[in-house]
Amino acid sequence: MIPPNEPPKNYLIDLDGVLISGSTLIPGADRFVEKLKLAKAEYLVLTNNPIYTPGDLAHRLQTIGLDIPVSRIFTSALAMASFLRTQVSNGKAFVIGESGLTDAIHSIGYVITDMSPDYVVLGETFSYNLALITKAVRLISAGAPPSNESTNSGARRRTPGRSARTACPSSRKARR
Repeated sequence: MIPPNEPPKNYLIDLDGVLISGSTLIPGADRFVEKLKLAKAEYLVLTNNPIYTPGDLAHRLQTIGLDIPVSRIFTSALAMASFLRTQVSNGKAFVIGESGLTDAIHSIGYVITDMSPDYVVLGETFSYNLALITKAVRLISAGAPPSNESTNSGARRRTPGRSARTACPSSRKARR
């Protein structure tokens, strides 16, 4: 519990709908972030959007007036990669998704392949197609487990498949 007159020491801040709305800065968000920096407070900006890398997001935010370092951004793609790393070290995954997801998965030593993957990861993308979805379904049917990755994409497109929805380990059981 925080003592009554002591400010919090750490902040977890949702990006979407708290600091920005679409590509628009929410009024006061820039001043809030500057106050955190001046107070030397620890903070992490979270997003459940797996499309962009933290570097891409930092750049996009900077262009609308919000200066957030790459090291302060944590995406759902990074969370997915963290999960996969706990399941199979240096594994293989079939991935449908954009650079935010593929970069995060490569960064943990995974190979992205459709040949005997340990996991199938369905992520948010700008280019779903029947061939990729069919391949993912066939890999899962053959034993590759699906893995879940989610995003808050309702405002952009209301399709349940736009989130990274699946991470399945092939015939292996998840480690606990």
